[in-house]
Amino acid sequence: MHRQWTGGSVVLDTDQARARASARDYLTKYLSLPNYTSYLTRAGYTDDDFKDGGSDRLVEARVALGDAEQVRTRIEEFHKAGAGHVAVQIALSEGQGYPELLRQYRELAQALPLKP
Repeated sequence: MHRQWTGGSVVLDTDQARARASARDYLTKYLSLPNYTSYLTRAGYTDDDFKDGGSDRLVEARVALGDAEQVRTRIEEFHKAGAGHVAVQIALSEGQGYPELLRQYRELAQALPLKP
């Protein structure tokens, strides 16, 4: 049986406006890459979705936002849709460093039903 995998970015932040801003900062570099915008165009997004770090629709579809439980729910949605493996990448805000990255991965790991 072929198991699909997917990956996604995560912003752990309970303030939705701040989380979207962090996600936009993170997505900006990807939205400058023709291969990435080409893929997103084929997925139904338009040039308007790529402006200013991404539209709300794009940000919310491509980045899991919220607390660890909200992110866990998004990951479960991928599994229910057929993904056998879901890779997550925490997108930090500018100025956050390695200690914050580790803290957020630990927080997220506690919310996930991880198996060895």
